[in-house]
Amino acid sequence: MEANKKGVILCLISAFCYALGPIIGKLLFHIGLPWRVVAPVRGMIPALLIFLYALFFARHVFQIKREHLKWFILNGLSFGFISVCNYCSIYYINASVATVLLYTLPVFTVILGRFMLKEKFTVPKIIATTLVFIGIVCIINLSHMDAIAAQPDLYILGIPSVVFGILIGLMSGLLSAFYTIFTRRLNESYDGWTVNSWCYFLGFPVFLCVGAKPIATFAWEPKLALFLFLMSLVGLAAYSLYALSMHYIDAGKASLLVTLDPVMSVTMSVLILHEKLSAVQFVGCLLVAAGILFMEKGANWLARLRPPRDKTEREGDKAS
Repeated sequence: MEANKKGVILCLISAFCYALGPIIGKLLFHIGLPWRVVAPVRGMIPALLIFLYALFFARHVFQIKREHLKWFILNGLSFGFISVCNYCSIYYINASVATVLLYTLPVFTVILGRFMLKEKFTVPKIIATTLVFIGIVCIINLSHMDAIAAQPDLYILGIPSVVFGILIGLMSGLLSAFYTIFTRRLNESYDGWTVNSWCYFLGFPVFLCVGAKPIATFAWEPKLALFLFLMSLVGLAAYSLYALSMHYIDAGKASLLVTLDPVMSVTMSVLILHEKLSAVQFVGCLLVAAGILFMEKGANWLARLRPPRDKTEREGDKAS
């Protein structure tokens, strides 16, 4: 019981750290740091720290099979672009909405899983996907779209920045679905520490390509560098605590607890950043959170709702 409690606490702290990332990112944007600096540095610093830790204390991380290398590469690239897209989205729209759009991954995972892993559409998956889809429609809320724009009068590639931010936010959700599928494949052969470490290693080139020039030309101040370094440590803590929690609780329970991330993020966005959501957009956030939760626990809930079968029916099932 004590081990279970420890795992739950570690996982909840991890979810809080994940939720804190977009808030700190938004605050850094407010004081002048561009997203092409924040997103890459946030990924590169943990990658370097994890590499040094693995080099000196966990060299088994480097022991992977050549035939699995392509999956590690695809997983690492997905991981890198997820972070870039997510923080780009946060730069142009509300952090609360961008975070919720990132967690549309269950919808994309169900669709991709059907074609890539030959997984069947089940009733819980269909219900969860429907909830998330309706939630997205409510969040986008065309009649109040400008309310979630960080820079309403700005245009990116000829389209309003708010539309661009929403599209990039949805892209982060799609990439997260690919990341989930690739991770699932790799977890069959490797522990979570190895898989997640390689995500940072192979995501590093993505961060470097996106951020090399902006980082080199940015007018750095010690205070800004310190804030960004601390933000990177928060991201590293989120990842490390989540991996550590699975030593005490199973992966299913850990993944369920981490889904509190968007709820925490939306709450802190309202309280700390004073972001405002319309009633419809708030309902949309709740629907997305409900869909994520139902994806994890829906099968158990539906099983409880089924009427108990009589003894004769159960014996007939056994005979068949």
